[in-house]
Amino acid sequence: MRRFIRQLLLFLPFCAAAYLVLLVVWGEAAPRCLQRNLNYRRGTGHLLTRLREARETGPVDVLVLGSSHAYRGFDPRIFADRGLRMFNLGSRAQTPLHTRILLDRYLDGLRPQMVIWEVFPLTFTIDGVEATLDLLANDVHDRHVRELVGRHRHLAVFHNYLFMLYRRATGLDRLTREHRVAGPDTYVAGGFVEHTGEAGERRLAPGGGPADWKLRDDQLEAFRQALDLLRERGIPVVLVQAPIPSALRGAYRNNDEFDGWMSELGRYWNFNHLVDLDDDLHFFDDHHLNQDGVRAFNEALLDRFQAEGLLPEGNHP
Repeated sequence: MRRFIRQLLLFLPFCAAAYLVLLVVWGEAAPRCLQRNLNYRRGTGHLLTRLREARETGPVDVLVLGSSHAYRGFDPRIFADRGLRMFNLGSRAQTPLHTRILLDRYLDGLRPQMVIWEVFPLTFTIDGVEATLDLLANDVHDRHVRELVGRHRHLAVFHNYLFMLYRRATGLDRLTREHRVAGPDTYVAGGFVEHTGEAGERRLAPGGGPADWKLRDDQLEAFRQALDLLRERGIPVVLVQAPIPSALRGAYRNNDEFDGWMSELGRYWNFNHLVDLDDDLHFFDDHHLNQDGVRAFNEALLDRFQAEGLLPEGNHP
C-alpha cells in the first residue's frame, strides 16, 4: 500500500502537467464550438477596446455603468450634443458584483461628475459567470480576479483563469487587436457599440410561462456597496432601467416589485414607462435597442435630466 501511495504521489505532478498542456492546446487549437468549459474570448465584444480607452480617459461629466443594455443603449455622441462628455463602462451581462470591481479599477481615473447606472433586473438574478469570463480575458489580473475564481468555483472560470495566466506569461495577449467594426457592430469612442442591422431582426419571444425576478443576496449586497462608494465620493447616481421589448417585460410578473426595490435605494427611472417605443421599429433583437431606439431613449433621458436640473455643467473639453 505504501508503495502504491508513493507511486501515486509521483504520478500526480505528471498528470497536472499533462492537464495544463492539454488545456493550452485545446484553447489554442480546438474549434470554438467545442470549447464548452474554455471560452476565452479576448478582443471580441469590444470590451478590450473599451477598457483600454477607459484607462486613457478622464475626467468625464457622466459615467454609464451596466450590462449590454448600457453599452448598446447610451450613445456618447448624443450626450456630446448636449455639451456633455460621457463614458460608457457597460459590459456583457455585467452584474453589480462586476460593476463594483470596475469602479475600483476605473473610478479614480474617470472622475465623473455623475453616474447613470443601468439596472436590468436579470443582472441581479445571475451568478455572473459570463461577466467574469469577459473580465478574465479582457481586463487586468489583480486580486479581484482571484476572488472571482474562488467565489464561482466553476470549471469554466477555473479553465479560463489558467489559460489567461498562460497567455499573459507568454505575452500572446499583448498581440490581440480588436477591430472597430465587427459584423453589424461598430465601436464608437466613449464605450458605445452601435448596431447597424435592420430593425426587427432575430426577434425572439421568451420561452415558458410568466416568471418572477428572483434577486440574489450577493448581488444586492454588491449593489449597495457600490452605491455607498459613489455616495462617499459625493458622486450623484441615477438608476435607470433602459427600455426593453414588451414581450420580454411581459414574461415577468413582478416588474413593479423590482421598481419598488430600486426606488428605495435611490433616484430611479424606468424608461419602459417614460418613452414610447415600438418593438418592431426600435429594437434589433429580443433585448437591445437599435440606433433609432437609442436616440429616442437618450433624448428622452437627457430631457428629463434637464427638466429636473440634474445635468452636470459639462466643462470638460
